Amino acid sequence: MTIADVHMTSINTTDRETRVRTMDWDGISTALDARGWTTLPALLSGAECGATAGLYDHADGFRSHVIMGRHGFGRGDFEGGEFVLTEQRPRMQTRAAVVPLGKGDAAVFAVNSRPVKGVRGDYRVNLRHGVSALRSGRRHTLGVIFHAA
Repeated sequence: MTIADVHMTSINTTDRETRVRTMDWDGISTALDARGWTTLPALLSGAECGATAGLYDHADGFRSHVIMGRHGFGRGDFEGGEFVLTEQRPRMQTRAAVVPLGKGDAAVFAVNSRPVKGVRGDYRVNLRHGVSALRSGRRHTLGVIFHAA
């Protein structure tokens, strides 16, 4: 049994499955198509957030732990306030979207680029993401990334 098994066995999986099943997946899909991102409010319960944060200091709980300063992305761990996305549109000004997330909320977004319909056909919009400075408290961020999915 891993440390993840110990922490997550106390969580009621039926509640989590119900939360996921009852989300407005048509609305989520529409938002992703329209702007390249959306939120999943209360994806994790407070107890699930606590259990996941409890795994943070255990190396066997995660495949990797990214210390952002090592990669030139600021100091300390990946902690912050609002989630920030920028769209780099061809021949247009870069547009930013600030996505405030509460405890247990999730952001779903295209990692690199997304297609956008234009008057002359589809074009590629490059996306970048990051977080604002943490103003108070402590934040653990869990990233689940699907490359080439």
